Amino acid sequence: RGAASYDAGEYALAAQQLSRADAIVANDVALELALKAAVKANDALLTMDLAARADTRQSPALLAARDDARAKMGPRTGRVTVFCAPRTAACTATFDDGAFPVNQARWVLAGEHRVVVTDSASKSRQAFRVRVDPAAAVEVVPSAVPVFAPAPANTSSENKESKDTSRDAPTSRRS
Repeated sequence: RGAASYDAGEYALAAQQLSRADAIVANDVALELALKAAVKANDALLTMDLAARADTRQSPALLAARDDARAKMGPRTGRVTVFCAPRTAACTATFDDGAFPVNQARWVLAGEHRVVVTDSASKSRQAFRVRVDPAAAVEVVPSAVPVFAPAPANTSSENKESKDTSRDAPTSRRS
């Protein structure tokens, strides 16, 4: 189906189908076509994920497609890894309000982003403004002391004020 979608000019669909097929059974031809389709679909994040998958393969045609894909889409992306605060058993993270994995590098589009890390036990949250430059690797590491905690269950009008406690990128590590 992926090849048929590619031939029909449905590149986004083809990239997804071919990527899925290669994930089930590694196939250099399917991965090469998935890379080409992702580039044609202008899907920088899928392209970079597929290029990383191609790193473990040996096919010259696939490696050439990988290099071409990285040259076209790499300047639009960077990597972000979000960590839990020190001495925190577990946490969750959001990246631009969407769920984001912890302790795992992910491709993101270059630019300004908002990251929120929530301690799973205490529910305290730390928010960060993160700038991801093209080809950069950024690590978001919360402090051991939470910046702000959830508001108490008190519903009186005197407790309804809130303030922005977001931090700028210097709280993140870049490499």
